[in-house]
Amino acid sequence: MFLYRNIYLKKLKIAEYLMLFILTTFPFLNLYATPIKSVGISDLLLLIMLIYYIVVAFRERMFITSIFKYRFLIICLIVVNYLIVMYFTDGYMYKSILLRTLRFIIYMSVGLFFQITPERRKIVRKIINISCIWATLILVLENIIFKLFGVYILGFIPGIPLMPEEAIREQVENIYMMGGRPFSIFSEPSAYGMYVGLGLALEMFASDEKDKFFLRWFLTAGLILSGSTTGLASVIIIYLVAFIKRLLNHNMKFQKNDCLFVATLLPLVIYVLLSSSSVQSMIARIADGNSSYDRIEGFKIFGNTNYSFVEILFGHGMNDNIEEFFMSSYPRLYYYWGVFGIIMVGLLLLWLYKKVDRKSKVVIWFILFLNIATGWSWGQFNLVSYALLVPMVPMVPMVPMVTGNENENEKMEGGFTE
Repeated sequence: MFLYRNIYLKKLKIAEYLMLFILTTFPFLNLYATPIKSVGISDLLLLIMLIYYIVVAFRERMFITSIFKYRFLIICLIVVNYLIVMYFTDGYMYKSILLRTLRFIIYMSVGLFFQITPERRKIVRKIINISCIWATLILVLENIIFKLFGVYILGFIPGIPLMPEEAIREQVENIYMMGGRPFSIFSEPSAYGMYVGLGLALEMFASDEKDKFFLRWFLTAGLILSGSTTGLASVIIIYLVAFIKRLLNHNMKFQKNDCLFVATLLPLVIYVLLSSSSVQSMIARIADGNSSYDRIEGFKIFGNTNYSFVEILFGHGMNDNIEEFFMSSYPRLYYYWGVFGIIMVGLLLLWLYKKVDRKSKVVIWFILFLNIATGWSWGQFNLVSYALLVPMVPMVPMVPMVTGNENENEKMEGGFTE
């Protein structure tokens, strides 16, 4: 019996690492296709792992706690909203809205049957750091080869089909027209900017290790070199907040590392600003109505007077087939779920902000900032938030976490208060 239990715990440990890896690498791993249409590798693996943890939950006879109830309540509200919208919506939209809603509910279900402990969060941070370093190395290599030889190399794993293949190839062709803007291992430059920007924010404000000069320098250099508006905006905001924090703490003495940091990054900044291709690319994106500079255009839907009372109150459902312009997370929240959704998400954020620790508050603020001009909260990046933000403890006893003593279940420490 004891031997069987040890084998069982080891299997849980393997499942734990796999789940953390899936959540943290979702934004770029899900670019790879599976034989199932419109289902990426991460989607398929996540579904398999969720089924596994549901089986574990019932097998261990785990009891529902308040956190579980809150998340389950939100999923129920999403379903109710969907049913109301469907009642007033034309039939041709049913399939589109249903598929998007189901996928989002599956993502939300991660918080029901898998929990993030402080130890697991450390693993998540390590995976993010490694991913950021690897993505930046690929980006630097893409830049060097493109500048020297005019050839753009792909940062994807060769031999594995992409999803969607045609869209990715089209973006590669557009790279040449945009002055050689690389997107590393991601689907576009802004995706690199979001992921690595979050990694930099975590290192600047939520890291216990203060002496990580090279990592912070390297990630900052990558964000500048990427030419991504999202990445550049992230750098500006992060260092502006760091400066204000120092000012408030009356710690304005410049150290040796500060001078070295500025001196080594300044030539790169000057190069990006003076590079004709970079400048032309930036100007082109400003003039382009679909560029990241004009993504705030989506906010005009808040003043749309053509929406019916039901659409204002409950939204249009999770459907992107009506409006022709890009909508970032905040306009999309109103468009999908209406005033009902704004109130629901607002209350959830207030509750969450009171519960989490200082490091998790950093993640919340950074994601709130990114959501102004990106769709972070509605896509694959949201799963990275789950892995970082909320210690998700849905059931008691917890799914055993194997540490030095395999006979003891890992207990929750810090980061979250019940």
